[in-house]
Amino acid sequence: MDVIFGTNKTPWIERYWEKVTMQKAKKVALWMVTCLLFTVIPSAMLAEGTATLSFTPEEQAYIQSNQTIRVGLQAARPPYSVYDENTGTFTGINADILDEISATTGLSFNYIPMTAGVTSINLLASGDYDVLCGIERDHFADNEAIDATVAFMESAIVPVGRAGEPIDMNSALTVTFPSSFQALEDVMKEQYPNAILKLLPTNRECLDAVVAGEADVFIQNTYILGRMLQEPKYENLDILPVQIMTEHTAMAVPKTENPLLLSILNKAIIGLDKAVVNSSLIEHTFATRYHMTFLDLLYKFRLEISIIAVLVLACFVLLIALAAVRRRGERVLVKKNEELSTAIRQAQQASTAKSQFLARMSHEIRTPMNAIVGMTTLAKIKVNDPQCTTEYLNKIDMSSKVLLNIINDVLDMSAIENEKLKLANSPFDFKELVNSVTTLYYSQCKAKNIDFNVVLTDVTEEVLVGDSLRVNQILLNLLSNAVKFTPAGGKVELAIAQRAIREDKVYFELKVSDTGCGMDEEMLSRLFRPFEQESAVTAQKHGGSGLGLSISKNLVEMMHGTIQVASTKEVGTTFTVNLSFGQSDHTFQQTSDKFKSIRALVVDDDAVSREYTTVVLKRIGIDHDCAVTGEQAIQMLEEAHDKGWGYDVCLVDWKMPGMDGIQVTRRIRDLFDEDTVIIIVSAYDLSEIEDEAKAAGANLFVTKPLFQSTIFDVLMTLSGGKYKNASADVQQFDFSGKRVLLAEDNVLNMEIATELLEMTGIAVEPAVNGQEAVDKFEASTPGTYDVILMDVQMPLMDGYEATRAIRSSSHSQAHSIPIYAMTANAFIDDVNAALSSGMNGHIAKPIDTEVLYRTLKNCFREIALG
Repeated sequence: MDVIFGTNKTPWIERYWEKVTMQKAKKVALWMVTCLLFTVIPSAMLAEGTATLSFTPEEQAYIQSNQTIRVGLQAARPPYSVYDENTGTFTGINADILDEISATTGLSFNYIPMTAGVTSINLLASGDYDVLCGIERDHFADNEAIDATVAFMESAIVPVGRAGEPIDMNSALTVTFPSSFQALEDVMKEQYPNAILKLLPTNRECLDAVVAGEADVFIQNTYILGRMLQEPKYENLDILPVQIMTEHTAMAVPKTENPLLLSILNKAIIGLDKAVVNSSLIEHTFATRYHMTFLDLLYKFRLEISIIAVLVLACFVLLIALAAVRRRGERVLVKKNEELSTAIRQAQQASTAKSQFLARMSHEIRTPMNAIVGMTTLAKIKVNDPQCTTEYLNKIDMSSKVLLNIINDVLDMSAIENEKLKLANSPFDFKELVNSVTTLYYSQCKAKNIDFNVVLTDVTEEVLVGDSLRVNQILLNLLSNAVKFTPAGGKVELAIAQRAIREDKVYFELKVSDTGCGMDEEMLSRLFRPFEQESAVTAQKHGGSGLGLSISKNLVEMMHGTIQVASTKEVGTTFTVNLSFGQSDHTFQQTSDKFKSIRALVVDDDAVSREYTTVVLKRIGIDHDCAVTGEQAIQMLEEAHDKGWGYDVCLVDWKMPGMDGIQVTRRIRDLFDEDTVIIIVSAYDLSEIEDEAKAAGANLFVTKPLFQSTIFDVLMTLSGGKYKNASADVQQFDFSGKRVLLAEDNVLNMEIATELLEMTGIAVEPAVNGQEAVDKFEASTPGTYDVILMDVQMPLMDGYEATRAIRSSSHSQAHSIPIYAMTANAFIDDVNAALSSGMNGHIAKPIDTEVLYRTLKNCFREIALG
């Protein structure tokens, strides 16, 4: 027996293996020879030598038809049949028998692997096979769908158990065998009713179950067992001297009215040469020796290997221990030297960092300070020249803002490093945030001759929960850099995409791209470090503290998001920020019955903008068409008019090649009536075309990006194709005879609020701080004031303190007079703080007249109702 270890034979292991397994090998061989003598050889002795087969004319015609017969063989049942997937060929006793039959009859066979887990009846019924080879003949003796041939081989079915354990087959043993062995299952149920049957998919799983103690015996063909029991892992198993049944190996064909194939196969089997059968059996059983693998060697010699491994490990541990003792003193000395070196290095780095920071901040602060001081001096000199003074003050204002931004960046960075920066988690209007940012950079890009574009994708959630101030800061930093490093004629784009909504979280991707100078790999590696700029020339040319990107990265990570950058020198840069926000309970109405009768025409040459507008209109239920050019829009309007219907509203982009938005508007008004509402849409400052657009006949102006709520609000102003003013109509509100106590410390805010209130006929009593408001209320006679509007942040006493003072006073109206916060503190925490202090409600600044008037109207109605 060859023992294979890698690619080399090891004779000493071979001799040892043969010696320790000789006794077991003799047992297996003796049993198999006995089975060969008493089962196979008598069966094969039906034919002495090679018989001359005699076929009927019909059978000869069938053979001469040269049709290929599809024969199903089990893919893994050594020594009977084994399928090689690499070569697509079968080996084994069954294949040898079939080859011999093919040679003696002239039949042509195509061997096909049988589908595992499917019964023989179903396999033949599928039509994929003409013959199944290797079935148990007696199992199909009375089958109405299958005919079985005569047996070409007989073998004993015997049990295998753990060596040395007595087995009584009539007791309640757990018996395992392959689930495909249907004939054995029937025999066991009939002859051994006490047995507990455990059917498993494969022979190997059955043997493993016996080894593991999950089954008492495994029952199988002796020739199969002879191959498998040579493996070392089954060395503790033995064949028991009990024959359960005799397996008659035959072939099966579908039962037909013209059984020529069955007749030919039977004659061929009967005429088989016994020498061929015995030769095949010996070749695939006794002559096939098992070659031990490396894992077999490990298993066989596991005890010896374990002892050697323990000894080697013990020696290794001893050497390590000796070396450890020897180096302990050295390590202590090295550690102390390293600590001293680290301390010196850290001190030097701290000193260098402090010097670099002070030098950078000195330069950055001195630059705007120099402008402020210089322009202040010049303004004093030319105080009598209003034009020069105004110019100097404007430059002082710009430099002050630059200085303030530097100081804010330093403070933010300090707060981040000291873990003192806290994030808000309040509802905010995402649309307003984006519009405020884009409005700022539209004008800057226009002044620098840069194409600025904002693209929205799948944005449905506009009221989010998070820190709007920090999101705004991130966008401003990224857009500021993009505009700063993009030359005239370049392009800057802000792409906002809503990616998903999961578990009350809304996931957004914010992407800022530019076609600026770009960055090399070295700069990208240090991009997010504080105070980093590409070079001194960059700092001198573009300015900045170098803190913006570092702050942005820290803010994104604090918000559990990610920020990535991709850049190519002289090509451009793209920053991609992924953030998640809470989902607010507030959502605007998605559709309206009023929209069912509205038909819209979208006129825009930009494919991305046109596609997004189309998605939004579909989402809110607007029937619409699209035109790519002004000329196409006019043509579509004319065709619709000729068919007897028209468009109720036209969304017309201002900047288009050929006919621009103004020209399209003018042409529409020339051709059609005034019922068509025309809305000019533009990403640019509409003030420069407002007069011209109105003169051309435009009804409304809307800026990009077009959020869903923006289009919804605009369309809600349409009724029957007519445009209605969306702002509050002051004529609908008359509060004459009412008196309000208005607490506001800002003079401009006081003036605005007073005028808005007095337009409704209400009398206004001002108070410049919270203390004055309390004093005036306590000194008033009951009924003097109908309502109190209270700012929050005021000197002497803020709005919350003033409200608590009023509620705790002895005035007869102390608990009944309505008090509303009217403040720019508009987060949910501010609303809760207002209610907690004793206020009745909250009105956010900037003042929405519709909200203000409705609140007062409801308030006065509730007072009237008692």
